[in-house]
Amino acid sequence: MSTLRELKGRIGSVASSEKITGAMKMISSAKMHKAEQALARLVPFRNQLQTIMGNLLSADAQFTSVLTEVRELKTVALVVLGSDEGLCGAYNINIFKGLLQRINALRKQSSEVKVKVYPIGKKMEKAAAKVAGDGVEVVMCGISPKAAIDDIRKLVDALKDDFVAAKTDRVEIVGMKYVSAGKQVLAVNPLLPVAADAFGAGKTAAFFDAPEWKDLSAACLGCGSCTFVCPTCQCYDIKDFDTGHGIRRFRCWDSCMYADFTKM
Repeated sequence: MSTLRELKGRIGSVASSEKITGAMKMISSAKMHKAEQALARLVPFRNQLQTIMGNLLSADAQFTSVLTEVRELKTVALVVLGSDEGLCGAYNINIFKGLLQRINALRKQSSEVKVKVYPIGKKMEKAAAKVAGDGVEVVMCGISPKAAIDDIRKLVDALKDDFVAAKTDRVEIVGMKYVSAGKQVLAVNPLLPVAADAFGAGKTAAFFDAPEWKDLSAACLGCGSCTFVCPTCQCYDIKDFDTGHGIRRFRCWDSCMYADFTKM
């Protein structure tokens, strides 16, 4: 039977562990909050760029590119985004299950389709090695989940070159879509060929007629101050003035918020 001193020592040890765990939790929460804020700042720019690219691809003007060519599926490249962080076993397992489901779905479409798997992360490389064979090739690209932009660009360029050379007919990315800190959803997103639907084509009209604009315009005075302080607004107007000694032409700062901005 433990003595009173031993019990007090164990209680003190547990209390110390609680303090350490609490400090680690606070640090993790702060890092998560910082990462969430960074993602939230990027999302509007990403969505707008996707919308612009989608509208350009779906425009009436003729545009041809080998990157938009839809071919019969003979070889499909799957980029699997894993993680090497601690306690990521369940995270990687769910992604690996999604990889198996996608391979089975491709084989249902055609039994002759070949699959190239590009695992990201050492732990995902070990898991992906188990599916090698029987029409599945695992390409060890040696890229870390925290790779720099130069390494990511090299992988994307290699995937693009294989697609242009018809070595692969489709490129997809298998990974988790971030919803919140407590929820992430498995997603399979197409990378190549580039399709207008993947970039949200046709959504500009919906954004233009969104009901939120009515609420914003109700408080707008039409003074144009917001565009004058915006560093991306470069609109101007050309006006001619009679100075009494001749006509001089001036370039004047203008704003799209003025009621007569587009009046001809």
